[in-house]
Amino acid sequence: MSLRARLEARRAAADARPYDMRAARAEHGGPRWVLVVAYGVTAALAAGLGAFLDPSLVVLAIWSCVVGAAVALRARRLFVRRHGAADPADAGPLPVTERPTYDPQVTGRLVLHRPTSRLLHRPRSYRVLVDGVKAAEMWHGEPTKLTLPAGRHDVRVMIDRVGSATVPVDVPDGETTHVVVEPIASGLEASLAEVAGQPVFTLTVGRPRVTRYR
Repeated sequence: MSLRARLEARRAAADARPYDMRAARAEHGGPRWVLVVAYGVTAALAAGLGAFLDPSLVVLAIWSCVVGAAVALRARRLFVRRHGAADPADAGPLPVTERPTYDPQVTGRLVLHRPTSRLLHRPRSYRVLVDGVKAAEMWHGEPTKLTLPAGRHDVRVMIDRVGSATVPVDVPDGETTHVVVEPIASGLEASLAEVAGQPVFTLTVGRPRVTRYR
């Protein structure tokens, strides 16, 4: 199935169903309850062993439960802020006048450039989402070229379950639009950036400033 057909199918499916927060959490958040249960069992075992071995383990287990509950509550609030029904665009299907329409005969080119990245990111690929649909994978040192229907598209780059903010990109008829994708953090810094609600990638629309790729 071509990218254009996948985009149209994704839009039709999104318009046909209302926003489901439970389904969104299952898609974006993963089985968090498994981690919560495992964390609770570990804390209970530590407390039980501490009663016989070292009372300080009981204090450590209680403190770990308090910290874990605070982190889980913070993550829940961030999830509701990002994916809750407070966003009018997620409350239901858009009116017909606001839905993007494309002429299949009018196309343009979108080129994504990946500058020299850190050592940990070099062997990994970035997933490129166009209008919520995976369009390509970016590898180190290789520009990604996409032919899209002319118009405005929502572009996002992901790695694992984190990624950039959604950036609207205009693709004119018969012209080429360049987007520079640059990671702003890696490893632990990326995890902290996700908790803080910051994007892991910076997408710069315009002419690429990078002159050399390895």
